[in-house]
Amino acid sequence: MDKQKIEPKDHQMQKAQISKQSILMDADRASQIFWQEFMKSGIEDAHQKSLFRAMLGDPILRPLIELRENGATSIEGALLLKSIGFLTETVIAIRSGPLSGQKLICVALTRRAVNCTSRWRMRIQNDRDDQNSLDFLKSCIRNYLVIDRGAGIAVTEAVGKVALDLFDERILGRLAALDYDLLQFDLDIYSNNVSESHWLNCEALWSKGSKLPRTGAGIIDLCYTW
Repeated sequence: MDKQKIEPKDHQMQKAQISKQSILMDADRASQIFWQEFMKSGIEDAHQKSLFRAMLGDPILRPLIELRENGATSIEGALLLKSIGFLTETVIAIRSGPLSGQKLICVALTRRAVNCTSRWRMRIQNDRDDQNSLDFLKSCIRNYLVIDRGAGIAVTEAVGKVALDLFDERILGRLAALDYDLLQFDLDIYSNNVSESHWLNCEALWSKGSKLPRTGAGIIDLCYTW
């Protein structure tokens, strides 16, 4: 009798443990379903939707365009680009302000990276049914400045210099070094001394010239969403 009473309880505990262990898998599945439904509602044309999905399926295209259009990307994207030779590092010696005497590590795209976007453009230009899918992706990216996915960000010299001039701690405090897992500066990433409008007002100093309008310059924080 005692054994019969214990077995169902043990079985329930085992099922509960398995359920906990599947949390990563279940979260990935749920987020993918949400992503698909969100994209379906935002893109009506079936062919454009297919091309857009293919572009997002390219792991290097989005961070590459983020750096070209916004001068900033997540550290995950920067590390991926660096691993295939699409990224180099530059250094700014800080000579004034609160960080005077320190160095700011920035990134720059290589010629190979530029050629990669050219190949995508050629592919799309040869598609008679396309409705400017690449420009649509760019316009989506030009709706924000950078997305911090939890490990920090990387920026070009242009963005780095503006961040220093504005002393935007939300940017400077998120800058991560590519060679080691550390932030470059110990600053308040939740400071509100610099707003999105400040970045929009000086867009010409940091945003790549484009025929597409800039609709935003927000810093999206996915670090503490859960």
